[in-house]
Amino acid sequence: MANSEFFRKQAGKLTVGLVGAEDDTLRDAQRGAIWALGAHWTVSEEPAQVVLPTGVGKTLVLSAAPFLARAKRVLVVAPSRVVREQLAEAFTTLHGLKTHGALPHDVGEPEVMVVKGKAKSKTWLEAHDADVVVATVHGVSAEFTNVTPPDSDLFDLVLVDEGHHAPAAAWRSLLEACGAPMVFVTATPFRRDRRRIPGEIVYSYPLDRAIAEGVYMPVNFHPVQPDVGQEKDRALAEAAAKRLEAEVHVEAGSRLIARAGRVDHAKELVELYRDVGPKLGLVIAKTSWPALQKIFSKVRLGTLDGIVCVGSLTEGFDMPQLRIAAYHEPHKTLAPTLQFIGRLSRPGLAAQPELLAVPEDVDQETDVLYREDRSWQELLPDLVDGMIEEERQVRGFVNQGIWEPASLRIPPLAVCPGRSARIFQVDPEQIDLDVTPTRIGAADVVWRFHSHEADLLALVTQHPQRPRWLDDEILDAWTFELHLACLIKERGKLFITSDIPPCLRDLKDAIGALAAAPIDAEALRRLAWEIAPDSWFSIGMRPTRMTGAAYEQTAGPRVENALTEDRLRGRSLGHGMAGGGGHGTFGFSVQKAKIWEPESTRSLLEFQRWCKRRADDLTSASKETRGLPRMPSITVATQFDEFPAVRVLVAFFEHTMIEDGVPILQDGTPVHAHELELVAEPVSATEMKLTLARDEVTLWAGVQHASGKFEDSEGSLIAADPRTGEVITIAEALAAFPPILLFTDGSAVQGRLLDQPSSPHRAVEPSLLSVQDWEGADIRAEAKDPRQGLVNLHTKMRELLEARCEVILTDHGTGELCDLIGLAGLDQDQIAVSFVHCKAAKKDQPRRQLGDIDEVLSQAARSARWADPAARLWAELESRRTRRTTYFKVLHDPGERMPNLLGQLASNPPPINTTIFAVQPGLDTTQVAGWTEGETLINVAADWCRNGQAAFRLIGS
Repeated sequence: MANSEFFRKQAGKLTVGLVGAEDDTLRDAQRGAIWALGAHWTVSEEPAQVVLPTGVGKTLVLSAAPFLARAKRVLVVAPSRVVREQLAEAFTTLHGLKTHGALPHDVGEPEVMVVKGKAKSKTWLEAHDADVVVATVHGVSAEFTNVTPPDSDLFDLVLVDEGHHAPAAAWRSLLEACGAPMVFVTATPFRRDRRRIPGEIVYSYPLDRAIAEGVYMPVNFHPVQPDVGQEKDRALAEAAAKRLEAEVHVEAGSRLIARAGRVDHAKELVELYRDVGPKLGLVIAKTSWPALQKIFSKVRLGTLDGIVCVGSLTEGFDMPQLRIAAYHEPHKTLAPTLQFIGRLSRPGLAAQPELLAVPEDVDQETDVLYREDRSWQELLPDLVDGMIEEERQVRGFVNQGIWEPASLRIPPLAVCPGRSARIFQVDPEQIDLDVTPTRIGAADVVWRFHSHEADLLALVTQHPQRPRWLDDEILDAWTFELHLACLIKERGKLFITSDIPPCLRDLKDAIGALAAAPIDAEALRRLAWEIAPDSWFSIGMRPTRMTGAAYEQTAGPRVENALTEDRLRGRSLGHGMAGGGGHGTFGFSVQKAKIWEPESTRSLLEFQRWCKRRADDLTSASKETRGLPRMPSITVATQFDEFPAVRVLVAFFEHTMIEDGVPILQDGTPVHAHELELVAEPVSATEMKLTLARDEVTLWAGVQHASGKFEDSEGSLIAADPRTGEVITIAEALAAFPPILLFTDGSAVQGRLLDQPSSPHRAVEPSLLSVQDWEGADIRAEAKDPRQGLVNLHTKMRELLEARCEVILTDHGTGELCDLIGLAGLDQDQIAVSFVHCKAAKKDQPRRQLGDIDEVLSQAARSARWADPAARLWAELESRRTRRTTYFKVLHDPGERMPNLLGQLASNPPPINTTIFAVQPGLDTTQVAGWTEGETLINVAADWCRNGQAAFRLIGS
């Protein structure tokens, strides 16, 4: 039977002196941890974390805790069977407390029960007779099959050794079942998966003090470099065997521990070491306790020179003779690395601990240990104590904020945002983050966190997801989105993370940032110079002459070497991703004013610090350089205050709209974007009127402002957000996917960005100009009746097309696609399509006048969009054949392929090779050279067509 309420009755006999006390021999770390626990329980019921370096005596602190808490019954959870047995012995004898004078030697012993195997209801009935129950999580957590968890009122204190395991599912399930105060003792309060240990850090003993006091012996690192052709494992084994034979280790009786990553690898290492010399025992998870004891005994006696393990002995195992470690499979992160090193750091032997590893095998988080010139005695305290202090700051940051879980209970410590944000230039006095919206973007806000000190607001929204084929809520699922706003007041920068446009809009509105200006491409360009990457692996270039598939993304190592002047012409920087330069990988999007880095932060505090760092970079970045690092000639768009003071040559949708990324509806009926004609006309220097028409019937009208803002004014069209299906206005769709406006001087506007031509003037390539013999043609009659004895331009061009086209169509008239359409190669894999635009001469004598070529070049540029496969040319032609019977005619079809041809091509669209002809017999092509205004206009139209994957020809006289 148990000593009824043993710890309550004996609590007064526990004595822990102050620092410098002579009535006990406790270490300062143990003394401080015990006092901290007692202080914590006077003011808080939160779980307590105690952070102690490996080797300073965590077990003694654990055994003192029940006396402090005056516990009736205690559950002690161990990470492994080895540690379980050690803890059971420590609690049974209370040897540590008695030896160091914290308890009198005549104090009795508590009743200790060890749970072996899987706990059942009977197990917990028997536990009523115990003062202490010691178990591994595998035997008592309901996460494992056939395990019965304890009743919530069975224990009034839970102690967890190696407490960094607590966030794992099995541990969490057990701890949630126990409604009792908890203590987590660990050397590493951080995890590889970044999940945090419950509670607060009540005590942390610095590693550098443990080293200075000789409690934690510093480890010497010996890098091992295999010879050419030598296997890594053999190189490590030979080096470890040599160190084991060193005089200092022979005199000290040092033993060896080798770590493998897999059981089969460990078995191979046992044989390899036997071949090299040392005899090692094999310790794996399935090794029984009696077998372990036998192996340990042989190691202590020297019958075995050490052990090979697969991780079983990296926690809680105490064998001071282990002084040499061979890291055949290094841990990837700092926490388990420290646990492993801790096996070597026990005081007791004269020999300095040594770790052997191949430096190239280590991972990013720990490579500083293996590559710095500083000794581990200096590096380890910096790393460990720095991470513990960071954990303290993160918890302090969260505790200072206001957490409003609403209907969703997310611990703020669990929120780890990505390094991704849009950046706005703001007046800090106009921004208020202390807002409590209940809905943004037609979604409910289900969680809110606000830090006034850090100017950070975090919201989580809930969005319903329903299968498209179902008109019932029965299968509705929910997705959740995180939205962040972080204000860096001293820099006048606002960072917003929100990937859903309606939510972004409403969040900006709620905090007073609706009119905030995004930072421009120039700022992003300078930021790239500040970060100074070693190389670029992805560059996207927006077309400034044509949209569609012409948005070009180049990916691969050092893409800057592949981007020649020809490839850069007619394009502007759209996005970039780079690496190196000491800052890792980063990327940016010009259109969205967005930056991102691939690794997520580990806390909301780290996200705020990232925003602060990038705001500082934007401020300190040099303004003198051009282009990008390693790509100084790339064109970068800028923000503008006024539209160019010249005519819009052509306006067209951003490619996402053409690809049906944004559904458009007219009175509930889908309308494909390629069916709509977009026209832009200036209203003022800062406003551009936009219209969307089909067959000359206006379906929508609105205004685009120089600021990048869009407004609806009239029309029956609406759109839908492609990610959420929520209804949005056409203005909102255009704001999310801004159209391209191309001006006659070669400049281009997309949203708030202005691209100036890299070469304001260049000579027209001779291949773009063709001279036609117009004998027999009335060059002043396009489609009307010609003068007697002559043919009009349409007839003349039809005759020319008949020589190489199998089918010739016309769509001349109001809302035309073009005047003539020629089709060739209908029985081949690729069809040649000719679009012919004609404009009659105003004079009989050819000349050079902008008025003669302006309209026909504009028509040619507009038709370039049909070269894009996403525009569904064949479906559009078939639609025009049936709906435009007045204008759409078949002019030439000797093979009698019509009328079924277009429908067949629409059902299985073949690749096309497009050529666009602009016909103006009133142009004297011999006068084009040196004609600055004319050459600029011709090149603008030609570049637009060619960047749209269409060849271009201007036919004159």
